[in-house]
Amino acid sequence: MIHAVTSANRHLYTRQLKAMHKMRYDFYVAQRGWSDGLTIEDECEYDEFDRPDTVYLMNLSRDGEIRSTFRLMPTIDYYLLDKLPQFVDGPVPRGKQIWDMTRWIIAPAFRKASGQTRIKTQGELTCGLFEFAATRGITHYTTLMDTAFLPAVEQAGWKYELLGLPVPYGDRGETAIAVIIDVGPKALAHNRMIYGVDYSILFESPPPRIGERIEDVLARLDVIETIEKISDREARMAAWSGLTTQFSAA
Repeated sequence: MIHAVTSANRHLYTRQLKAMHKMRYDFYVAQRGWSDGLTIEDECEYDEFDRPDTVYLMNLSRDGEIRSTFRLMPTIDYYLLDKLPQFVDGPVPRGKQIWDMTRWIIAPAFRKASGQTRIKTQGELTCGLFEFAATRGITHYTTLMDTAFLPAVEQAGWKYELLGLPVPYGDRGETAIAVIIDVGPKALAHNRMIYGVDYSILFESPPPRIGERIEDVLARLDVIETIEKISDREARMAAWSGLTTQFSAA
């Protein structure tokens, strides 16, 4: 299940956020040597785009461990392509229906996983990414990616446009390119078909109740998943009604 971690529910995910920033440090700082403009605290990596309006999409296991994660933010204010305009020919994309996508990372255990496990992990996060867009009325994601990823984007059948030409970065001879990706309803349906995900995979906890923990959220999510698998519609609706009453009374 993909969890949308927002300013409204962020304190429920303290452990997961810490683990995410640690993974970012291990990958971007320790392995790739990034340091400019980054804040390093207790072997965790942060930058100016870890803000209150930032949303983190996290693919979590049932025990709350991170499998993979994306960082998303609106483009109505300053964002990554404002900081790196050399990657864009013309105006930097901006608008309420355009969000920026950065810091995609897979947990080490899943980077070395078997082919099907890795594909499933990536597919779930991708479908959650497109489903989140549908919940917010987002029509496009911008992203700055290593050019090595473009073939994968092509293979997945994503509709996108180049925002500029490839530009060298880092000290290893890499090049990156900025793209804008169509994430409308058709794109969501396409990705669900590609990855065999024919159900809602996104979970966003409402503002937490006093004393609620991530363990409580995960337990509630297990109940929701069980109800969604009930084939009889009347029985499913009755279960949903009882669950709603239970949550309202809590």
